[in-house]
Amino acid sequence: MKEGDANLVNMYILGVFVKSDGSQGGHANAYNDKFNSSSYSKNDILEQKFDSEDDAHAFYNAYAKEMGFSIRKDRLIVDEANVPRKRKWVCSKQGRRAKKHLDRKDRKRTPRDETRIGCRATFNIRYDKGVEKYVVTHFDDEHNHPFIEKRCVPFLLSHRRVSDAVKAQTKAMHNVGVKTGQIMDLKVNEFGGYEDVGFTLKDLQNKIEVERRVELKDGMQRVLRVTYLREPMPTHYFSSSIPWMRTTG
Repeated sequence: MKEGDANLVNMYILGVFVKSDGSQGGHANAYNDKFNSSSYSKNDILEQKFDSEDDAHAFYNAYAKEMGFSIRKDRLIVDEANVPRKRKWVCSKQGRRAKKHLDRKDRKRTPRDETRIGCRATFNIRYDKGVEKYVVTHFDDEHNHPFIEKRCVPFLLSHRRVSDAVKAQTKAMHNVGVKTGQIMDLKVNEFGGYEDVGFTLKDLQNKIEVERRVELKDGMQRVLRVTYLREPMPTHYFSSSIPWMRTTG
């Protein structure tokens, strides 16, 4: 066990870690702690200005979390420099499942429950060169479905996120033999419940799998370069970079 990794695990278990956004949980949303939908009228929201597309996303997602629904990104228009000029967000229940998937005759498994039911709630912004900010051009808050109860909202897709800090912590703990399920249990204990963690066990497993594939691809590329281009292999490489090639000594 490396000294740095051991210290990291000990700090985690003792609860010394600063939580992922500097204060709490896996949520990294600047509006989460202070957003109160009752203090925003529709006109107030239409008058909002943002420094970036990400700020606008954080605002609308925080609004959605407070109200009890999930959002997803929709249409994006960029300029010649690939800078966003217009962006549209919709309720996650916008649209409908394609009819060809509903009418399949060769279906072998029970279809998933219908989640898109034609909700028309939207939030649009565009970049205003005059004020050098993104301004709201359209906001429709009419939903054709009931909102989710508060205790279930954190499990909606747009309100779940595995932060970079959590990924780093998880990787360090994996390096010393802590399993993903155990790491999730520690997180649940740390934050006082599954609803406050900010992600699910499956989210964490998916992130780990993505990181593993990136490491594996990078490792194979290095091996090929050493084999065919005669590049030197770093002496520490096999003991740290490729999980299934780590030394045990």
